[in-house]
Amino acid sequence: MSISRLYDKTVTTQRMVSTVGNKKQLTAYLTSLACAIQSTESAVSQSLDGSFYQTYVLVCNIDTDIIVGDRVFFGTKVFIVRGIEAYDYGRNQHLEVTIMEGET
Repeated sequence: MSISRLYDKTVTTQRMVSTVGNKKQLTAYLTSLACAIQSTESAVSQSLDGSFYQTYVLVCNIDTDIIVGDRVFFGTKVFIVRGIEAYDYGRNQHLEVTIMEGET
């Protein structure tokens, strides 16, 4: 059985792209990404600047075009991609994407 059977959520993403000259803006990128999202810790963490965040892992297909810095939207929650690990071997190839909620 494939790991994709566990993808019970659908998210959208935005990516920072160049517009005119040196200007950049967030634009819609992936509009219907099937995935699974799991919290990596039960407590909220605090960064050095005093802000609070929680870390999650998003699991999706190995060929998904997602990069560090992308924004992920699920319902009313907004996450920022902080890391990507490709598991491109074996029977259940997938990406594990570290996302953080609560960061700006």
